[in-house]
Amino acid sequence: MKPRRARGALWGVVLAGGEGTRLARYVEGRFGVRVPKQYCVFSGTRSMLQHTLARADFLIPRERVLTVIDAGHAGIANRQLADRPVGTVLRQPRNLGTAPGMLLPLVEILARDPDANVVFLPSDHFVGDERRFMFYVAAAERLLERIDRKIVLLGMLPDEPESEYGYLQTGAELGTLAGASAWTVRRFCEKPDADRAAEYCRAGYLWNTFVVVAKAAELYRLIVSRLPKIGERFERIREHWTGEFRDFALAGEYLSMESANVSEAVFETSPERIAVMPVWGVRWSDWGSPDRLEDALRNLGPASAPLPAFTAAKASA
Repeated sequence: MKPRRARGALWGVVLAGGEGTRLARYVEGRFGVRVPKQYCVFSGTRSMLQHTLARADFLIPRERVLTVIDAGHAGIANRQLADRPVGTVLRQPRNLGTAPGMLLPLVEILARDPDANVVFLPSDHFVGDERRFMFYVAAAERLLERIDRKIVLLGMLPDEPESEYGYLQTGAELGTLAGASAWTVRRFCEKPDADRAAEYCRAGYLWNTFVVVAKAAELYRLIVSRLPKIGERFERIREHWTGEFRDFALAGEYLSMESANVSEAVFETSPERIAVMPVWGVRWSDWGSPDRLEDALRNLGPASAPLPAFTAAKASA
């Protein structure tokens, strides 16, 4: 393990720009409207988006938690985000997948805090024990300064084969903090077929939760290096980001920008650049199917495993 270096501030990004196509029919049947699942209230009084923001607030000051939405969802999004600090909601002109969806907030964060660390939290995931889950985020962020890989994915042990998830094969242990360990990634496979998914489960692969903890500058450089055409557009966006032509530059570059998925285009092709941290004692699902959603709702309740002894205090403003 390398000596610890100075840490940047931790920022959070809640990704809420997805269309929710896999659950669209289910949501329409249940609620009578066609809206992305992250804006729906499946339990309690808060939407999935609002649950995710509350999860981020456990660890990060609210003024450093950004939310990325699609401009087409602004009506419902603005109502659910009305209490968020000014300047923390970023509108994409249109949804082009996770690569532009991550680069956009990285541009904002790097303009304000070039040495920042960042965690990306998808807004449409179910997490059974939110405080315990955020303990692992805090541990991953601390380990960024002590290991040679500056991008850490949180991984979950599969409970059954699932073709809609990404799978990670672990290699050597990189470092440990209060019982949370980071490991090298020997192989990354995004959305395998059913036979391969079953094989990976038997072999002890982890699911990729797509919760990404990273040095912001390192993650930005990796994405633009793997997706140079998109990267060129975001470099032009960065040139105007703090000026009066920001909105024109953003709209213009998004007009003909291609879509791209970070897991397939970046992580799957760069396993040597990332690490994985297994998460224990937390129920998690991306609620990609009605069956998974209904199963999670039937089994709501706190995880039975105790919280590790280390508990990170919220980063100072």
